[in-house]
Amino acid sequence: MATSSSKLSELTRDEINHLKQSLHVPQSGQSTTMEARLLTVQEECVQLLESASVRKAHIRFVIPRQGIKSDESIIDKINSQRRDKGKDLSLSALNDLIGAKVLCPYPTDVEEVLDWLYEDDRPFRVFPSREKAKQEREEKERDRGYRSYNLTLQLTVSHCTQRNLPVGAQNDKFELQVKTLLEEAWDAKTHDVTYKGPSEIDRNLRDHMKLVSKSLVALDEQTEVLRQQIMEEKWEKEQRKRNAALLFVCMNLTPEERNKIAVPDEDPSLWTEDSIQRMNIQLEGLTGDFDRAKALGHTLLAIIADDPRHSEEALLTINTLVSKNVKDPNWLRLRACIRWSLGYVKSAMDDLLDCIAMAEASLSTKSDDTMDAKNDFLYYACDLQTLSYEFAKHAQEIAAEIEQHLEGLQNEELSAVAELYDTLGRYYIVFATKLASVDKGREFLDKALNLSTVDEERHAVARAFHWMHLYEAVKQMGRFVQRTPLPATNEPHL
Repeated sequence: MATSSSKLSELTRDEINHLKQSLHVPQSGQSTTMEARLLTVQEECVQLLESASVRKAHIRFVIPRQGIKSDESIIDKINSQRRDKGKDLSLSALNDLIGAKVLCPYPTDVEEVLDWLYEDDRPFRVFPSREKAKQEREEKERDRGYRSYNLTLQLTVSHCTQRNLPVGAQNDKFELQVKTLLEEAWDAKTHDVTYKGPSEIDRNLRDHMKLVSKSLVALDEQTEVLRQQIMEEKWEKEQRKRNAALLFVCMNLTPEERNKIAVPDEDPSLWTEDSIQRMNIQLEGLTGDFDRAKALGHTLLAIIADDPRHSEEALLTINTLVSKNVKDPNWLRLRACIRWSLGYVKSAMDDLLDCIAMAEASLSTKSDDTMDAKNDFLYYACDLQTLSYEFAKHAQEIAAEIEQHLEGLQNEELSAVAELYDTLGRYYIVFATKLASVDKGREFLDKALNLSTVDEERHAVARAFHWMHLYEAVKQMGRFVQRTPLPATNEPHL
């Protein structure tokens, strides 16, 4: 690119013909045209963006340009640079013949994408530097309210060689715009106006456009705040589910099994890396008739380490046990516990329905075992945001049956059914349609906690469940309070 302080004349007819030939006709020693090579480079860059590690979490759309920049647009751009800035651009100097847009839901997603783009091990170089790109973005925003990171990508020589791309591909420039969905909407609405230089736009109009752009910035920031709140609530819910799953699995282990696989005695949230590693070693060396402990042990490690290998091993082991004991409903109940703990809630509930049906049809099954399976079904149902008609019907029937069962017990029998009160309380809270149901659920939670005091170990577990479910009650109460208008009165509200 040659530069001059004086303005240059526009392209002559011969120069335009030469430019078109350079673009659309194979040059000496080349087997393909520059246009075809550019489209190959664009496709390669888009594939890299589509397969990026940040794609799923932070990129909503990757929108490639439809073909390369038109001949007319190229000629207009070169003439504009000659006429207004005295720059004599060549085809190879243009950085926007090909390109794409990366659209992100939120401003923090844009930053995550930039982090990924500027990492050292990428198969492309990025221009300008991140700091310079930020400065250019801020300048455009001040001038006309335009907000986007405009970058240039060039594939590395090693990547072009590895991918067998056409000769010269490493020199081609790929324009990448990174912005939020709102910024793209604003750009699309104002492109025809803002594409002109700032000096060509009426000052009042320019100020008005910048004001609207700032409003969109504020809206982007507010949606970011909402997103963070949603993510925090989702994380809290996942943590509560994780803790509940760990407690459920531990409750199913016998003292001998706990000792065999080295499960620590303290609360799962206090387990150290060393204790988890000991469990792993014990499981690997487990032999003999301890498949039940093996299934539960791998479930614990799957929850703690979030390792799919442990999930697969747990499910494989429990499925084998269920197939070997097809007439024993207790194995179905155990598989339901493992499936629920690993996130397969609906499969767990299907298992429990089969377990209940089998138990009720069997004369050898204890009534307490059947009630425990129903209790599990009701508890798992609370983890689904919406229930199918079949599940909802069963949940209502089981809740009514458990409540009736509890009403018929004598005082000396109640300490053994604290878990039923806890589950029933959670059910009333989670599926409450009025505030009174939440209050009733809290009463059941308190009763469950009080009944568990006869056994210190059970009380510790009950207390953990109590606080998890009480948190759900507080959140549910907050929703009802927000929906209920304050009474019309002149008295101050307390």
